[in-house]
Amino acid sequence: WRVLSASGGCFCVLFITSIVLFSISWGVVEPRQYGIVYDNTYKKILTDRIKDSGRYLVGLGRSFIHYPRGHVTIEFKNGDSNSPQLACWSGNGQNVFLDLSLQISLRREELPRLYLQWGEHWLNWVVGWTQRIIKDTTTLFEALDFFEQRETIAATLLLNIKSQLEGTGYFIVHELQLREIDLQDPFEDAILDKILTLQSQRTEANNREVALIQAEIEKIGADAAAFAQVVLANATSFGDYLVKVREAEVQKNVTETKAQKYQELTESFGWNDEPDKLRILHYYIWSNLVKANEAKSSRSVVGIDNAVLDVA
Repeated sequence: WRVLSASGGCFCVLFITSIVLFSISWGVVEPRQYGIVYDNTYKKILTDRIKDSGRYLVGLGRSFIHYPRGHVTIEFKNGDSNSPQLACWSGNGQNVFLDLSLQISLRREELPRLYLQWGEHWLNWVVGWTQRIIKDTTTLFEALDFFEQRETIAATLLLNIKSQLEGTGYFIVHELQLREIDLQDPFEDAILDKILTLQSQRTEANNREVALIQAEIEKIGADAAAFAQVVLANATSFGDYLVKVREAEVQKNVTETKAQKYQELTESFGWNDEPDKLRILHYYIWSNLVKANEAKSSRSVVGIDNAVLDVA
């Protein structure tokens, strides 16, 4: 009985111990994490065992070292105790304070190498290195550029950070947001005054250019109107000339017809050889012309064929 009791007790202890050991042999990786298996006994990582989210049987004396999966935001905010202040210098030595954020992510296949180089404190190293890159980049720009070329500065910062961080092979740099740029108050006021002066000068120059363009438009309109008047006058004059020519042709035809009929009349009466009767006929023709034209006479217009000008 004693032997059976001892055997039963040992079995219970062994069973409970197995349950405990089995339960502590599991590890969990959260949905937004990667996991590297770390052997606490031999103090090393298993480089071929990188896990995504889930629950895994890793074995006794082993656990997971967790790394973030997805975007990691690094922020620098002025006056925020949770984020370091980013004080930089411009190319001409002025203090510049930047408020920005940066999104990066880790390359899954490079996590073992990242751990071997920086352990679990890789983020502190990245923040410090990013600060140095930003401070080196801001010295490429003058103080005035931080007001006039913010997009260029942000693009240059992103380019330099991307080239250096991604050059390690551990990171992917996604985006950078340059939210605010702050200068020392007296210098910032001077810069703003200078910018306002430049803007005023540019506005005045634009107004002058607009006035010149408007004057040019008015000149073109006046020239066009004058040309139209000349064309209209020429057309009217030419039309009047054509009317006068047609009237002269009609008058010529009428005169020639009358002359022909008077010639036929003299021939039919046989007056061609009687000067007295011809003078009487001529006087008759002249008196009819005077009556018909109300004491107006006619003469040819010099230089215009077939044209007759009436003179009072």
